[in-house]
Amino acid sequence: MYAIINKGNGKYYTSTVYAQYQELNEEGEASCWGAYFIVLNEEKTALAKQYVYDTAAAPYLHRRVLITDGEQENWRVDPKTKLGEVALSDKEALLRMVEQERVSRELLALDEGYRFEAYPAIRGQKDIRNLMLVSGGFHDAYVERLEEQEDGVYVLFGGIWGGQLEMWFTGDAAYDISSRSGEMDDPYWFDSTILMEDGFIYLVDAEQVKVEAINSGLCWFKARSATYHVIPD
Repeated sequence: MYAIINKGNGKYYTSTVYAQYQELNEEGEASCWGAYFIVLNEEKTALAKQYVYDTAAAPYLHRRVLITDGEQENWRVDPKTKLGEVALSDKEALLRMVEQERVSRELLALDEGYRFEAYPAIRGQKDIRNLMLVSGGFHDAYVERLEEQEDGVYVLFGGIWGGQLEMWFTGDAAYDISSRSGEMDDPYWFDSTILMEDGFIYLVDAEQVKVEAINSGLCWFKARSATYHVIPD
């Protein structure tokens, strides 16, 4: 698992995610404000505890951790809670390293061996899952800017919790944003679907939509290829 650690005001760094845990509130209940990850500090000299949401922004949800790669192949994950950590360590050891402001050589090597892509292309289902993760499923997103370019369409999405997301749709690109223009309807997306079918990539503002159901009542984009980039704020 890998993430952008959002420091605010456009500043950020990237890190391997070593664990995902949950603190309970005073009532003994879980809430989004108690969710946190174990990541590296910016200098990559120690492990750090990073809450998912910025409590200073409450009640609004502003993500401090933007997951760019959700792969947990080498993790131990509780099937009920979906929480866990990398198999190389355990919760007690990880929290001890956070407290002692250090990181083991084995854990640091995981980060050193990872190649972060700032502009990933959508090539398969894993890329789709990662885009849905980092965008929050495009929930509350809206088309902030759209530009028709020589080779396709550029779209800047605002409303991503913790930043903006820009996308490039190239190769036989087409779109319809009239249903989310802001003049006729609510510009904010609630759900989304990304499909790969018949050589095209589709992004639609509705959940579990099939290609044949895409119509003028939906906001959608399609092209032969698509690339995206996250802009933390």
